[in-house]
Amino acid sequence: MQSEIAPSHDAEVTAADAAEAQLAKDIGDLWAVHAQSQSLLGKTRDELKIVRANLAERLYELKSVLSCPGRSGQWSGFLASEKIPRTTADRLVSLHEKSINVDGNRTDGATKKLSDDGIAQVAKAT
Repeated sequence: MQSEIAPSHDAEVTAADAAEAQLAKDIGDLWAVHAQSQSLLGKTRDELKIVRANLAERLYELKSVLSCPGRSGQWSGFLASEKIPRTTADRLVSLHEKSINVDGNRTDGATKKLSDDGIAQVAKAT
């Protein structure tokens, strides 16, 4: 009879560490490209937008791992080691979070243009 052997806890921790290391490497690479692309004239807005979107996604993934209780501020430490301003990282994470958590009950803050009839109604009311 064959017995199933469950993976050891050490193997799971090692896999998680490897995933975190890969995310950290990806973020470092993307941040370098982001910083360079802002200074180079050859980059288009579309290319910069793609780099920011990828960076935001990776930061979101890593923050979800490093900002858990018991991680002793590793998120802040990581950002400091990569010289990424925390406000910038948190803003990118927040924007990515909004893009994946579309909720129909919340407004996005955008205003709608009034039609000619709407303008006429407002003018008449005043």
